[in-house]
Amino acid sequence: MADLELILRELKDFRQENKDQLEKIKEEIVKVNTRLDEAEGRIEKAEERIQNTEEVITAMLKLHTKLDDKLLDLESRSRRDNIRIYGVPEGTEKESTTMVSFVENLLQEGLELTDDMPDLHIERAHRSLGPQPPADAPPRSIIIKPPETLMEQVQRLSWKRVGRQARKDTIKAGRDASYREKLRAFRRSSPAPSGT
Repeated sequence: MADLELILRELKDFRQENKDQLEKIKEEIVKVNTRLDEAEGRIEKAEERIQNTEEVITAMLKLHTKLDDKLLDLESRSRRDNIRIYGVPEGTEKESTTMVSFVENLLQEGLELTDDMPDLHIERAHRSLGPQPPADAPPRSIIIKPPETLMEQVQRLSWKRVGRQARKDTIKAGRDASYREKLRAFRRSSPAPSGT
C-alpha cells in the first residue's frame, strides 16, 4: 500500500510539474502572441507610412515637373524679349564706357535711327557667356534687353537692313532663339521622371 501511495504522490507531483510547465508555456505563448500583435501593428503602420510617402513623393514629382515647366516657360518668355546682335567684332565695345552705351551707338549708326525717334533706353546689354573666341573664330553675340516699345521697332529696322555694312562688318540682329534650342536639347537628353 505504501508503494501505491508513493506512486500516487509521484503521479500528483508529475501532474503538478506538467501543469506548471504548461502554464509557463501558455504564458510564453501569450507573450509571443502579444509581441507578434505589436510587430504586426508596427508593420502595418510602417506600410501605411511607406504608402503615404510614395503618394507624397509622386505628388511632389508631379509638382516639381509642373514647376520646372513653369520656370522654363518664364525663362523662355524673359529671353524672348532679348535681341541678339551677331557679327560685332570682339573688343570694339572697349571704345565706350559701358556695353549699353556701345550698343545704343551701334544701333543708332547701324540702323540709321533718326533724331525724331525716342532714346533707346536699353535695359541691359552684354556679350554672350563663355570665353573670348580666338581671332579666326566668329565673335560672340551681344544680347540686349530693349524696352518693349523699342523691341519691334529695332527688329523691323534691323530686318530691313540685314547685311548692311556697319563698322566694316556685317551685323545682324534677331530675337534670342538660343534658349529654345537649349531647352529642346535639355528635354531630349533628360530622362522623364517616373511617377512610381
